[in-house]
Amino acid sequence: MGAGGTGVVVNSTSGANGTNSVFSTITSIGGGKGAPIGDTGSGNGATGGSGGGGGAWGAGTTSGGAGTALAVNVDDSSIEISTDALRVKAAGVTNAMLAGSIANAKLVNDSVTLGSTEVDLGATAASIAGLTSLEATSITGSFKGDGSEITGIASTLNVSGESGTGVVALKTQTLNVAAGAGINTVASGQTVTISGEDATSSNKGIASFDSSDFSVVGGAVSLANDISITQDLVVGRNLTVVGTASFQNVEDLDVADRFIRMASGSNANGDGGIAIQQTGPTDAEAFGWDSGVSRWGVTGSFDASQNVMVPDAFMASVIEGAANDPTAAPAKYTKKGNIFVAANEDIYIYS
Repeated sequence: MGAGGTGVVVNSTSGANGTNSVFSTITSIGGGKGAPIGDTGSGNGATGGSGGGGGAWGAGTTSGGAGTALAVNVDDSSIEISTDALRVKAAGVTNAMLAGSIANAKLVNDSVTLGSTEVDLGATAASIAGLTSLEATSITGSFKGDGSEITGIASTLNVSGESGTGVVALKTQTLNVAAGAGINTVASGQTVTISGEDATSSNKGIASFDSSDFSVVGGAVSLANDISITQDLVVGRNLTVVGTASFQNVEDLDVADRFIRMASGSNANGDGGIAIQQTGPTDAEAFGWDSGVSRWGVTGSFDASQNVMVPDAFMASVIEGAANDPTAAPAKYTKKGNIFVAANEDIYIYS
């Protein structure tokens, strides 16, 4: 710079040189001339840029002429003045100033390498060569096609049932949950629902129990105390009645057995017989065995619930004797009114 020149003046208005986000119009450049490097000197300026002193290489004295002061306006968002220094502010360069991108060529590392394939930043690769392994947590191996070469992944599923076992190839086979008698299976999405069918006369399934006939406690089913059967009942084996057996049938009672054993299970002598109810439970005409006198008899107005019979009359028995002596007959038959027919056909009536 020549001695007595003019300093740099920067204004914030537009001029012949145009408007810039960093500098506006530059009106003049001047300033004192400093001493050459290596000489000793002192520079001075009046109010503007001053002529600089010599460098550290030597000694010398040089005096610069007067200059003009710098008048600088900055936006303080991208450019700032700090200790009389004009500089770019930290984080002052925005993405918009870079037009939204930086060319890859201006970056030291402008790509990434996967295997032996280099992929530029911002670009995509249809295939990657030279990738020898792919690791993700515990899965390692070579992933090709359907991934059959990956190690550490189960390819089969072992299954077992109440009887028998099986194996499912997970890549090629489907696990089938089959239904059975009384059992339905429905698959939807990732859920298989297994349910029971209602039982019918021809299909096994889930049945409910009428609480009036059955009692269910802890899964155990038992008959209720009082049961009413409105249809026919066929008993395939013995029917044991502990208590009183009452038959209320509008038709005749058919018994296929040739003998009816009454007082079954008894181990002591007692009365017994048949009572035909008349006007009520305590009024019956009875034919029965009087164990007290060892004779069959009949009676009226009989109350069967008393289990004791006092006959009004007895049945006469006929004894055929092997001899002619009526006293030779068994004692239980030598009762009043019984008849003894001797071997010679004489007839005796006991009295």
